[in-house]
Amino acid sequence: SEAGAASFNGAVTVGADLTVTGGDTTLGAAGDTTATTISTVTNTGTTVGKSLTISAGSTTTGSNNLNGGDLILASGGGDGTGTSSIQFKTKVSGTDAAAERMRIHTDGNVGIGTNSPGNLLHMAGADAYLLLQNTTDENGEGEAETRVLFGDHSGAGLAMIEGSHSGTADDTKGKFSVATNNGTSITTALTIDDTQKAV
Repeated sequence: SEAGAASFNGAVTVGADLTVTGGDTTLGAAGDTTATTISTVTNTGTTVGKSLTISAGSTTTGSNNLNGGDLILASGGGDGTGTSSIQFKTKVSGTDAAAERMRIHTDGNVGIGTNSPGNLLHMAGADAYLLLQNTTDENGEGEAETRVLFGDHSGAGLAMIEGSHSGTADDTKGKFSVATNNGTSITTALTIDDTQKAV
């Protein structure tokens, strides 16, 4: 092998691992408008599809507290008012097709179930539910809590809604509370317990 750039005019097949020891890897040529795809082969018969893993660099284990490599997904930079997005697709059950499930729009809005999100996070679908689950196994009063916090420009909490366990028995009773900041701290203003009584 020789050091330096290699040029191939046509398809290249590598029968083992391919290692690039330095430098960037660029696909396509200037002026080429054809889309570029990186994919594993499509299997036939009863062989399942192979996974494709994209992994940033790791460091060896030890006591040096070294960072791992960041995984950066960047859509293409356009010109002027040009746009770009990042799209996530998965298979549609019962068909051989894949459909878009989530998109990061060119303006930074994230859409789940929509390709034109109208807010920072936009969820659309027949069952547009949001589930917050505390996975800690606990049943004390106010434990197993999940929260949505509303903050100002500095990140200070202005208000909060919370769901948590009600009582101390090992059961699924819950309570819901609304809290606001009284100028000193976020303080509970309203609580609805497992008997649906409001305090």
